Amino acid sequence: MNNFHKEAEMANWTRREFISRSGAVLTAICDLPLSAGEFIAPIKERKQIALTFDDGPKPAKLPAVLKALWENSAPAAFFFLGAAAAKNPRLVLRAAEAGHEIASHGFGHGRLDRVAVSRGDGYVIENEIRKTENVLRKINPAIKPRFFRPPFWMITESLEKTIAAEGYFVNHLGVVVDPATVFGKPKLINTARPIWQRDVNSLDYEYAEGSGRFNPEAIASVVRRQVKIRERLGVFRHVIAMHELEATTAALAIIVPELRSRGYEFVRLSEFFGFAEKLKAAEKGE
Repeated sequence: MNNFHKEAEMANWTRREFISRSGAVLTAICDLPLSAGEFIAPIKERKQIALTFDDGPKPAKLPAVLKALWENSAPAAFFFLGAAAAKNPRLVLRAAEAGHEIASHGFGHGRLDRVAVSRGDGYVIENEIRKTENVLRKINPAIKPRFFRPPFWMITESLEKTIAAEGYFVNHLGVVVDPATVFGKPKLINTARPIWQRDVNSLDYEYAEGSGRFNPEAIASVVRRQVKIRERLGVFRHVIAMHELEATTAALAIIVPELRSRGYEFVRLSEFFGFAEKLKAAEKGE
């Protein structure tokens, strides 16, 4: 076994170790074999991290997250739920006015792969994607979400393509669900998405308040080890998925300074994916 395959084997094992407590779905994701092509990445690329937060806006949590980001001079993208945004428009504005990007997590927080199979991709587009976009744009017409992360990372290939046709980049772990298995034990299909485009699961909900094991350092450790694994595979760009939680807020004070000291810069999601100029042009109607 050459060094490359040793690294790949180790990466699969370690990811499986981290995510094993998150349920069968995420465990299955980590058990998927990864093709050699996914580990080919430029050696001298910029070291970048994009911080992202799901499931908000939460009135009791978001202000502290925004304060921690400001204290650490780090931008972020907030994947807001349409239903929560409709109830908390001032929080949406506050995040946007602080310079953070507003993205979509759908309207509710259901299994969109199941909805798509039972009611069609068009139903999801109308009742999750467009509905959420309308809520956000009603709050402020300047907010034009162009990133979407499906709840639980569960999405079919067909639905991903349909959402992409709406002008969104779909953030996920690099796998899609076999539509024939969405109502049972899901069969997950590995995609050709490069590893640098795959989300890093911080597992912050495993160590959050109410879990019985509140531990910000554990969250930082999960992120730290996953970043190091990806670095061994030649990957130095990471999208970190987190949530609006007290433990995560505390973990930011560990994660950001540490990774910055290792040469990482924290950037907006649009810059990370090279969409910044395109988004600016779109906003000007060019």
